[in-house]
Amino acid sequence: MRRYITLLLFISVAFSQLSIEGKRIYNNKINKYYSHDELITFLEQDSNFVGNKDFLKYKNSVQPKFYCMMPVYAFSALNLYGGIEIYTHPENYPDVPPDDYKNSFTVSVVLPLSYYIFNKVRRDNSLYYVVKNYNNLYPEEKLPVYSEEKLPDSKLPYTWSGGMSFGFQSEKTPVSFFNMYYLFRLNEHQEIFTGVGTIMFGGGLFTGYKHYLNDFSKPSPYMSISYHGGVYYDTGAELTGIFPSLGFSLPISKNSFLNFGIGYVFMQKNTMNDFRGKKGFVAPFLNYEVLK
Repeated sequence: MRRYITLLLFISVAFSQLSIEGKRIYNNKINKYYSHDELITFLEQDSNFVGNKDFLKYKNSVQPKFYCMMPVYAFSALNLYGGIEIYTHPENYPDVPPDDYKNSFTVSVVLPLSYYIFNKVRRDNSLYYVVKNYNNLYPEEKLPVYSEEKLPDSKLPYTWSGGMSFGFQSEKTPVSFFNMYYLFRLNEHQEIFTGVGTIMFGGGLFTGYKHYLNDFSKPSPYMSISYHGGVYYDTGAELTGIFPSLGFSLPISKNSFLNFGIGYVFMQKNTMNDFRGKKGFVAPFLNYEVLK
């Protein structure tokens, strides 16, 4: 009896339809990798998963509803704004300790980060049960084929790509008209970037991180933070700082996007006449991005 049970367990593992490999879901029968969004699209066509609590939990973790995210990011944005006000105009808040802006900045970062980690843990836990349920339902048969709908090509979890953008400033660096950079895409929601930005006279280097709330290939709000430094104009004016921003990405085609939003530059070094005597400045942006 023990041998029989062991044999059954071996068969269920060795010939399971779906398996989790790192950040991808692998279909062993048709040799295909799914991203999280692709797997959701596929399983929504299966009546066995309509109303399934594990699948719904998984779907809500991958594609959180706007009304659930809004209070978190609104409160984070208010703390960021409050921190900026205390940092730039301490004379307007005589009853507030001068370094209280640090607490506001901490809350504005920790709160959305905690929400993201919570969603990620819930996603991974529920995915385990979704895959287990599917493999129990379809232990030997091939995955159902839906000829009416062709799923998009699966995305690799880690990919390098080049990119460029032009327009009025950027979420990657605030003083620029044209940028060229490398992207290291961690998954469909996160990327690390590094590159160079330029205006007519001068330019600088930047590196940073960007997080999309939805899949980057779909319309999505995002948060970005970068560290940048450059030399501008014929006077050799220098500007170095940290640039957090909130924006929205609107896909125009498969590899092109319209980005717009607003950020704030916390200057660490500044010899530019435009910002003399200031600790920071607001930097809105609107640019067109093309990936290769």
